[in-house]
Amino acid sequence: MRRIYKGAFVLLLCVFWVGSALADRAANVRRIDGLEIPSHSDSQRQCLVGNLNEPVYTVEGWFTAQEEYSYAFTAQDCCDIGYTIQAVHIVMNFEEDALYPFEEFDIYAYLEKAVWDEGTQCWVPGDEECSSDVAFFNVDSPGILDLAVPIDDCDCAGVHDPAGAPLVYMATLYFPLPFDADIVTDDAPVGCTSWGDWGYGWVDLTTVPNISGEIIMYAEVECCDTPVSTVDLPWGGLKKFYR
Repeated sequence: MRRIYKGAFVLLLCVFWVGSALADRAANVRRIDGLEIPSHSDSQRQCLVGNLNEPVYTVEGWFTAQEEYSYAFTAQDCCDIGYTIQAVHIVMNFEEDALYPFEEFDIYAYLEKAVWDEGTQCWVPGDEECSSDVAFFNVDSPGILDLAVPIDDCDCAGVHDPAGAPLVYMATLYFPLPFDADIVTDDAPVGCTSWGDWGYGWVDLTTVPNISGEIIMYAEVECCDTPVSTVDLPWGGLKKFYR
């Protein structure tokens, strides 16, 4: 999905195509009510990280196949040393007239290191740390659903870098096939936080026309004591994440 193009004409054509494709993704947004996201875990060693805000809007008719969504997070409020990711959640809305009589689809989940992008001044998804097996879903009733994709056998990820700065990671979901559902957002756009990739690179979802919030995605993590990953990026990049 990530390509480097050489030549002015090809680059110009690529920029035009990306702009046109993004315009085609202009969102049809509808306000919703009804699903409460959990705010914590009962265990002192387990907690939730990501977007735990109340779902407010649906973005209708969104999944067109071979697309990814990712949410940036840190875990220093949950764990002191390290953590393993247990599952990635996404909230989606299913309309009754779209089920016929049910909707089937697959999801893959990933934990990825975030990398600092000087062009956007944002943390963006980087190298994959671990991934799930395929998760198969069969939805036969309408409503706003919280879907979880479990991830097994992830190494212990560090909470801080050697300088003590919080490490940023990305919880990512990949949808290989088309299906009829809506993504769900809050009403508090931050920017540089939730991302979509429809085949031409990562795009900040808050820059997509008509989307006015961050995607409702979050992860279950369990604290661990022997982290194996670090990052060599400076604290300066984190100031954008914590503005």
